[in-house]
Amino acid sequence: MNWITSKRGLAAVAASARTARGTTHRAGQPGRRLSAAEAVYNIRPADYLSSRDALTREWHSIFGSR
Repeated sequence: MNWITSKRGLAAVAASARTARGTTHRAGQPGRRLSAAEAVYNIRPADYLSSRDALTREWHSIFGSR
């Protein structure tokens, strides 16, 4: 989180958005729309709490941490 909100991280995200044609929403561009709210993945707190330990183990196995 620190890196992505740093000047260097934000510059990298902006550069990526410029090259990822059509995959990001850019304010002020006619015809571009954000995804419908139904298309955004949301998890209910109870579902998160019941699956948190398994998701944490999966995260650590993917990224080799802990």
